[in-house]
Parts: sequence; C-alpha cells; structure tokens
Amino acid sequence: MLKIPSRIQSMIPLILLTVSAATIAETPVQATSIARTTAQVSPYLDFKNSEDHDFASRGFIATRTDPEIKDESGKVVLDLREMDYLNLEETKKTINPSLLRHAQLLNEAGLFAVTENVYQVRGFDLANFTFIRGDTGWIVIDTGSSPVTARAAYELVSEQLGSFPIKAIIYTHSHADHFGGTSGLVSQAEVDVGKVEIIAPQGFMEHTIQEWLVTGNAMLRRAQYQGGPALPRNATGYVSFGLGNRIPHGSWSLVAPTLEINQPVTKHSIDGLELVFQLTPGTEAPAEMNIFIPKYKVLDMAENASPMMHQIYTLRGAEVRDAAFWAEQLGESITLFGDKTETMISSHGWPRFGHTAVISYLEKHRDLYKFLHDQTIRLINQGMNAEEIAHHIELPESLAGEWYNQGYYGSVIHNVRGVYQRYMGWYDSNPVHLAAIDPVVEATQYVKAMGGRERVMEQAQTAVRDGNPAWAAVLYDKLVMSDAGDHQARNRLAKVYEGLAYAQENALWRNEYLTAALELRNGIPKLKLGSLTDSSILATLPSESLFDLLSVRLDPTKVKGNNAEIDLFFTDLNEHFRISVKNDVMWYQSQPVKAAGKDADAVVRGPRGAILGLIMAGQKSPKAVVSGEEKKVEEFADWFETPNPRFPLVWRDR
Repeated sequence: MLKIPSRIQSMIPLILLTVSAATIAETPVQATSIARTTAQVSPYLDFKNSEDHDFASRGFIATRTDPEIKDESGKVVLDLREMDYLNLEETKKTINPSLLRHAQLLNEAGLFAVTENVYQVRGFDLANFTFIRGDTGWIVIDTGSSPVTARAAYELVSEQLGSFPIKAIIYTHSHADHFGGTSGLVSQAEVDVGKVEIIAPQGFMEHTIQEWLVTGNAMLRRAQYQGGPALPRNATGYVSFGLGNRIPHGSWSLVAPTLEINQPVTKHSIDGLELVFQLTPGTEAPAEMNIFIPKYKVLDMAENASPMMHQIYTLRGAEVRDAAFWAEQLGESITLFGDKTETMISSHGWPRFGHTAVISYLEKHRDLYKFLHDQTIRLINQGMNAEEIAHHIELPESLAGEWYNQGYYGSVIHNVRGVYQRYMGWYDSNPVHLAAIDPVVEATQYVKAMGGRERVMEQAQTAVRDGNPAWAAVLYDKLVMSDAGDHQARNRLAKVYEGLAYAQENALWRNEYLTAALELRNGIPKLKLGSLTDSSILATLPSESLFDLLSVRLDPTKVKGNNAEIDLFFTDLNEHFRISVKNDVMWYQSQPVKAAGKDADAVVRGPRGAILGLIMAGQKSPKAVVSGEEKKVEEFADWFETPNPRFPLVWRDR
C-alpha cells in the first residue's frame, strides 16, 4: 500500500493539514473535514515574524472607492472584495495556515509609494503595475492581463498623484499578465506616432507567440486547473494563484514593442530618467529582463525573485526552465546592482526594503534554485528516477526557514521533476515504460487484476480510513479512468481530492485538486478566458505565426492523402504565400507577388482577415476572391479542425 513518506512532510517546511478520513469517506466535505496536526508544525517557520506584513503594507496611499472594476459595458471584470473571506475565522479550518498567511499578504490592494517617484498598484490584477515618474510623465512597468484593470490602476494613480501622460511602457517578460492590459493605458495610434515607447526584452514577440499560440488551447485548458477560475471564492474554494490572488475576467491585448533590449546590460534614458536593463533570457521566461533605476536605488527583479518559490516546470505546461541558469542570473544581479540597491520590487508580491534585506533575499533565492538543480543532478547520477528524487530532496534549514522560499507557486516536488525532465527527458530506462499501456486500457486491466470494481472500491475506502488519501486517490482514479460513467467512484474521488486540497501549502496544487473535484461532480464548465487566439490579438500577429497555427490543426483523417497548392495574396499587407499540403503535412512559403497562380490549384486574393476567415472558419466573404479551382479551396478549408477547449483531464470519453 502506498503511503506518503515522512520526509515529504518536512520537504517544504509548512504546517500540514490532515484529511479527516471518516468525513471524506462518508459525508460531503465540509469545513470540519480536516484538522490541524500540531505535531507537524515545521520548526523552521516563524509565524511571529512580521517583516512581510510591514513590507506588504508600507507606503499605502489609497484604493478605489468603488471596489467593482467594470468594463465599458458595465460588466464586472474584478471585484476587490472577492477575497475578503480570507480574514474570516472559518478559513483556518480548510486552508493550510502557511498558504493562508501568504494569501492574506497578497490581498493588500491599492496604490503604494515604494520610494521617491516610484509607485505600485497592487492587487488589481495578478501582476503589479509599477509607475515611475519621469520629467513629464509616467514610465509604466508591466500592464497586467486586462485592459480594464490597467485603466483602473492608471485612474487611481491620476486621482491620487496628478494627471500625467504615459511616456513609456516596459514589459519585463513574455507572459500575458505583464502585457495584456496595455490597450487600457495607451492606444496603438499613440505608439505608432511615437508618443509612447514600448520596451521589451529581446525575443519578446517570438516567445509570446511561440509559447501560447501553437499549444495555447491545451495550455489554456490546463490553466483552468492551475488557476481555478471555476472555483468559488470562499474558504472551501479558491484561495490564491500563488503569485497573486485576483485574476480579472475578459480578454488580453497585445501591443508590439517599439524597442527590444538586445544586449546583456543596456542603459537607456526615458523621459529624463536613466534605466539599466539586465537581460535574463531562459530564467522565469524565455524573454525576460530585470531593471535597475540608479537615481532611486531601486532594483526591479521582474518575475525572477518573487516572494515564493517559483516554478521550474509550470503545471499548465511549458518549456522547462533552467534552474542553474536562473540561479546564475540572480547572482549576476547581485554583482551588477547589489552594492547600489536599497529597495527591491518585483512583478508579483511586495517590495523588500533596506540593502541588507534585499541582498539576503536575493542570495537565498539564488541558492534555492541552485540547490534544487545540483541535488537533483547528484541523485540522477546515483541512479534515482524523477519520482524517487522528488520524494527524497529536503531543503536545508537556512533556505527552508525563509517565508519567501516556500512552495506557494512552485514546489520542491514538481520543480525537481522539471530539472530531471530538462536533463533526462521522459524515459527512466525501465523498459516497461517504453511502450506504456493506454491509460484507459491500463486502468481497466488494473481493476480486473485487483478483483473487480467492488474490490477496488473497498480497498480505496480502507485507504481513506487508514489515513492514506494519496493511495485512495490512485485507486479511485483507476475506477474513473476505466469507466467515466461510474458516478459513485467520481464522487468519492472528488471527496478525496478536496481533502488533499485543503492540506496544500501550494496554491496551484490546491486549485488542481479542487478543480478536478468540481469537474468530477459537475462536468466541465463553460469558461471564457483570454488567449492569443482571440480575434483582436490574431489580427496583430505575423502571417507566418498564423500559418504555424494552421499547420498544427491539419487533420490527416480529413485530408485522406489528397494534395493542394493554394496561393494566398493578402492585398492589405502586400504579402503572398504558397500553401502546400502533401503527405498529410502543410507547408507555407513566402513568394513574390508576380509568382501568384503559377502551378497553383487556386489563388485567393483579398484582405488577410477575410482570407483567414474563409480558411480557418469557413466564413465566405465577397472580399476573398477565388480564382482557379474554387472547390479545391473549400476542400482545403475543411481539412482543418477547431480544437476542443473543453476536453476532459481526469477521465476519458471513450
């Protein structure tokens, strides 16, 4: 029988919550389903330490008088009151106390003075909005994920500090919660005429598109588990995203940079203020940079040093980060700016004040990622696989005793797996895993081998009663995978997942368990989440990126071995592409306009939007003019599928 090793309980110092086995097995999960086990309180964490509370509240100026942030239609995009329940007594029963402390710190919302002429609006979005006063206007670092919340942040700044124009916007990196709100602050026209400079790290557009466009449908679906948008905002539901608490509804925007920083260290003056940029590609994001403001001795560490352990591997799915390089870049930041820095800010969480506090914070953050990297490699070379290493590594007390190194977003367990994956890949050299059995077939055979459904159900209930919910979850999962229509097994698995969720220090693990429980009971909810495939964002992307998206939607079962050569002439952009399908593979090639139609089955001329509407959505338009074999174009358009945004994750529909 699988049990959680005792070393896991001390791997990330926290106060664990223990699932009440009888309650999970027999009754709906209520706030009393779990109880604190004081014997498992970590000796490392000091709940009496108030430094973070001081830092998180320092410099508060004001917040909105109306807590509801609405879009132009009157729809509430974010309600600043939605997390008020975190201060209720009942939360202590169903939220890990370490996570509760962290979420309460992140709940501070409003305008804060960091130091002279440097301000932050925190709690209006997942990421912070940083406003720096130049000679004539504002320099804004990061714009959140929503144009609506970005506009609300700017309005609060103008109301409290005076109305000044935005002179420049800086994207610290290529994740949507740092650029998605830009259109709420400035217009594309202002950028086009040079009124506003948009600055980003080298490769920003490429990596923004690469990470979210091609696999965006799957990432967005998995992000629903990671972020918990369908969960109720109460003590038995969503608590935090780890990086922040509040995530606005609605769509993103994307305004392309006018300047990309392309040197390791670059000085650049904006509106009379000198900034120093440190490129850190391949740390928390493929395109990222830190920013130092010499005049005010402020170091902005982007998302490279947030007040929690970050993710080496992100649960939504993405390219694994390089933990060793991340640590090196933190060390480089100390070398470049450490002796000049008095205050540190970041894209998430609260500032650090005082030279000594900043340096200690950066050093221990650096050593955290280096430790995870080095010890994972050491154990790889001892012959351990990813799971064995994840259950073996323990942080030293000097690192584990810092609140800002706790696993609220990343965790030792899933970060170690990420390091392993980066170096060794999926295979562990056990041949049984070479041709792994289909999960539904495996689950069905598993249930049969254990003596059938009733026997597995009995063993799962015994595991719950014995205080081993992790093993109970494995058994119930086999039942659900073998028969998605087994509602009794689904409900019992949901109860176990809820109990496991309440025990988590990691905000994302809590969200994953609770979202799985919700879907097991109620099915997959319909959610509208912003993505790079929103029409307003697609319109801004290069044609090549759209063809990359189209090529991974080609369905061989629809193509059936047919070939096609289609010329597309985008008259509004003066672009011409030859699209070829052969061997059930799509290729595209930019060609001179004069070559249009040569050896092609058909030519389509018109504005890009009309042509892509025809091909990607079957929307005919008089603006998209077809010459040649019109039926071939219709046939070609039918070869592409639209991804299912609501595919199941914890069962299979077959």
